[in-house]
Amino acid sequence: MPSPPLPDDDDGDKNQDAEGILTGYLAALPPSVSLTGEDEGLLRSFLRTLCEGPDTPVPIPTLLTTSLPRTYHAGTGRSQTEYLARAIKRARHEVIFVTCFWAASDSLAILSAALRELSARALAGSRRIRVRICFSSVSAWQKVRQSFPPGGGGRKGRVRRTWECLEELGLPGRGEVRGLDVVVWSLFFPPFSVLHGKYCVVDRRSVFIGSGNVSWECWGEGCGGFGGGGFVSSVLAYYRAVWGDYGEVPGLAEDDDDGEEDREGEEEDALKEIKEYPTILLPNPHHPNPNFPIRSSIRSLTSLLLPCLPIPQQQQQQPHSPQPPPNTPQNAFLLTLLSHAKTSITIHTPNLTSKPLLASLLSAASRKLRITIITCRNMMRLEQLATTPFSTTESCVRAFVASLPGVENVHLGYWRGGGEVRQWHVKALIVDDAWTVIGSANGDRASWWGSGEINVCVFGRGYARDVGGRLERWAVEAGGVEWVLGGRELAA
Repeated sequence: MPSPPLPDDDDGDKNQDAEGILTGYLAALPPSVSLTGEDEGLLRSFLRTLCEGPDTPVPIPTLLTTSLPRTYHAGTGRSQTEYLARAIKRARHEVIFVTCFWAASDSLAILSAALRELSARALAGSRRIRVRICFSSVSAWQKVRQSFPPGGGGRKGRVRRTWECLEELGLPGRGEVRGLDVVVWSLFFPPFSVLHGKYCVVDRRSVFIGSGNVSWECWGEGCGGFGGGGFVSSVLAYYRAVWGDYGEVPGLAEDDDDGEEDREGEEEDALKEIKEYPTILLPNPHHPNPNFPIRSSIRSLTSLLLPCLPIPQQQQQQPHSPQPPPNTPQNAFLLTLLSHAKTSITIHTPNLTSKPLLASLLSAASRKLRITIITCRNMMRLEQLATTPFSTTESCVRAFVASLPGVENVHLGYWRGGGEVRQWHVKALIVDDAWTVIGSANGDRASWWGSGEINVCVFGRGYARDVGGRLERWAVEAGGVEWVLGGRELAA
């Protein structure tokens, strides 16, 4: 599929006609890629919703493309970094590495070693490889210090820094990576919002979208690897819109390598069926105003502090009429997808405090769909209390269960946390065994209102079966699930 248009200084007309965008997308699809009637109906509903006052960092047509999913890695944050490092070390021209949290860790050591090896290869080949590293948060103190710097704060609520001293971040010094043109940026929005997306682009040919940070936590993670020029260009358009990096890469356009080398070493993570699929990029731009619903927050705080009290009827019904979230590609698509679900929904998320998401799951339960939810206890509780506020996954799950019209088709479990993997940090949604969403967005209020996110939806049963099976097998292997409602055999 031809690459979507990249944004320039003028974002263009974001309020385009939904039917015109869909018609143009269908006309551009290659003969080998087709959409079912259900696919077209989903896209039409999504575009109509999004075009009514869109909140998107890139023009809407840029979101719709095709991709060639090649790999999916289910593991820990450390193993995800190893998976990315294999691709980074084979780069010929450019590496763009974006994450949210940055900390001294095994993951950082693995990334640093990959950069050293990449530099050595670049010098041996008499070339210089462009490397851009972007993150949002290195510590709570860093955020406080940069929010109130001497002489005034950040411009327009943005706090951006270029890190000249690489050693300050635990990276190799510039003298150790002379074959690389390295620039490191950090960007966040005080007081709460971060750029939560985690992705990597290698040579503008391969994209990796995952859930793990550069951090010491040993959590369960997932990361998908994609080819396909259209989807790669779509991700680059989002990257450029957020980070303002429009640099050209000498020699990239003339390099006609077919990418075989890029796929070396990926056998263990290779998908069973590698083919081109319709694909939608689903970003969620940062929002400075959390717009907290105070009344429901007080009710949630009461439920949290006094869990033995019965839940009032009005609180039980509260998830049915939640405050609408910003009309972003991520939010509009997820709500549309859940409303179109006909048979099953499986969701992996470390946090579950988003009222619109919970309301959509309640609606699906009333339609007798098979619903599986795997989430966590005691996961980032301070962050949940600050951004929801006064709610945690546990209090929201309790209200959700109390509001269910029936429980016979609902399986809800908390990550058991046994062994090495302490928490389940995967973000994935699989609907009707046909549509698969992976990326950085949690099922919490922060990911739906404040944080910048990047996600992707792949249309295809083969991809859904492969990714869903891998996640469930890894969940069983890494510790298992404590079912508090229903319970089914995973990866059966």
